[in-house]
Amino acid sequence: MNPLGVELDLIRTSVGGRHTKRDVIRVFGSDSRSFLQGQLTQDISHLETGKVRWTMILSPKGRVEALVRVWGGNSESEMLLDCPSGMGSVVVERLNRYRMRVKAEVELLDWEILSLYGPQAQSLAGTITAQLREPRPWSESPGMDLLGPTISVPDDLLMVSADLAEAIRIADMWPAMSTEVLGVDPAPIPVELGQRVCDLAIDMDKGCYTGQELVARTSSRVAEAPRSLVRVATGDESPLESGTEIDVDDSPAVVTSSAHALDGNGVVALAFRKRGPRP
Repeated sequence: MNPLGVELDLIRTSVGGRHTKRDVIRVFGSDSRSFLQGQLTQDISHLETGKVRWTMILSPKGRVEALVRVWGGNSESEMLLDCPSGMGSVVVERLNRYRMRVKAEVELLDWEILSLYGPQAQSLAGTITAQLREPRPWSESPGMDLLGPTISVPDDLLMVSADLAEAIRIADMWPAMSTEVLGVDPAPIPVELGQRVCDLAIDMDKGCYTGQELVARTSSRVAEAPRSLVRVATGDESPLESGTEIDVDDSPAVVTSSAHALDGNGVVALAFRKRGPRP
């Protein structure tokens, strides 16, 4: 029996929601945009209020330190970034490390996010007050993310479990900041997260940001990355623990996250597979 069966039936025909906390980082001041322009892999020089782009924040050596959403605030001197609850302090610390001699302040806010799943997600989203609405651009499943300081959830909206939300994320091969970014040692370089993630989060025409040199160098190479994020289906009855070592196409791989498969057949997991066959 599929443990996600009842919830899956709901989001395939109607709409379900997941209401959680969300960390929002507010960067404000006359230099806020130019400061972030030098820290993010996306070009935000003309990002308008409410417009959204996904972006990475890299170390000087080009390793991913954060995967966040960036969007224009209510004025030219305000930019907002958001990430899962508990991850915001990492972003704030990273930005403050490079915030020198600029007129920009960084503030961590405690917001909420309502993630809607199902074909009726967009129509329901239009009835709910939120500061930001975004269809999840990486997902093959219809849905919307709504963000705000508070979100009033309709009383009749049925909630979906964390397991289902995780299963959808893994099926979409979208990395989570807590597991596929910060949960890996050493941290991944962008190309290891996959081409789709890079296409959504990196402007390859942009230069002059922290870590840009490695991005430019790896984009011109034909060789396979040292590791690659892969999706793996297993016959296990219970999700695999992070750090579990498995074989993928005769190469060693380390599981970063897993959940029950959407089709009810075992478990689906994300893992970093090392380049080349097992010695």
